[in-house]
Amino acid sequence: MDVTIIFQSIQTEVFYCFENLNLNSGSYDDFSIQLQSSKTWYLADGIISPKLVPAKTIVALEPKGTVRDEFQEFDKVLVLRFNMSPWTLEELSFCQKHIFPDVPEDIMQALYFKVGGVPGCIFWRVEISLQYFDPKTPEGKEKIIDKTFEHVKRAILQVNNFNDLMLCFTENAHFIQYSSCLVHRWADSSYDNYHLKWASRYINDEIEKKLEE
Repeated sequence: MDVTIIFQSIQTEVFYCFENLNLNSGSYDDFSIQLQSSKTWYLADGIISPKLVPAKTIVALEPKGTVRDEFQEFDKVLVLRFNMSPWTLEELSFCQKHIFPDVPEDIMQALYFKVGGVPGCIFWRVEISLQYFDPKTPEGKEKIIDKTFEHVKRAILQVNNFNDLMLCFTENAHFIQYSSCLVHRWADSSYDNYHLKWASRYINDEIEKKLEE
């Protein structure tokens, strides 16, 4: 059975349409007819305000995105919500091998143990850093890891007391912009429920040290 799939990538208004074994790109207006069909699948990756259309819609979004004002209109018609756990090291290794071969495996592993299973951070941020630093040198490797870890380090600095610690685990709407870097959702087998825990042992240790100061 032929299925039309329309994909919209994060931070862009460009749409990609897979239809009848063909791939085309364009604006929303170019594919508005297909999006009016309930047989079409609309995949919105990281889109805060996805289009409200009859097409079957799947939105992949970080927890901090779901509390943004722009998402609330879509949230009113949201039927099912699936919670996804962070990636495992095995999943990251598979992705690195087949999609991001330029990202050195040792840097990927070092970042996994610092930030957890976050592919966007581990791969995309490292790819950008590779334009400026040489991963084959100790200094370059250290710079790449430090630059990629910067946003997590800033989040750790926001945890100054026990109250801030509690805000991390209550997913406070204001604090989630920081806590989403520190605490991750781990889904159960139904993907309907989840529990929270530190993104990595490294982050847990850094928070403990900070609160003991």
